[in-house]
Amino acid sequence: MKPIKFDKQNSALTRPLSMSSETCGLLPIYRTTIDVISCWKMNWRERFAGLFYGRVWIKIRAGMTHPPIALSCEKTIFLKDKDG
Repeated sequence: MKPIKFDKQNSALTRPLSMSSETCGLLPIYRTTIDVISCWKMNWRERFAGLFYGRVWIKIRAGMTHPPIALSCEKTIFLKDKDG
């Protein structure tokens, strides 16, 4: 899966200093005071594997704790604005 830019994006996370730009790129995000949201796109092989196996694995390279996360497969998780 690859992270992709999206309309509501208002920031980006950069790679850790311990990683090279070849192994870790920018992560486009939407940041609020309580959430950080990113959008990822699957290629056809990943879509088929998801359909066949019905599983999504997440690997987080972080400190000693696991942050609260949520995964979903939707067109958007943002509510539609009143104006459109």
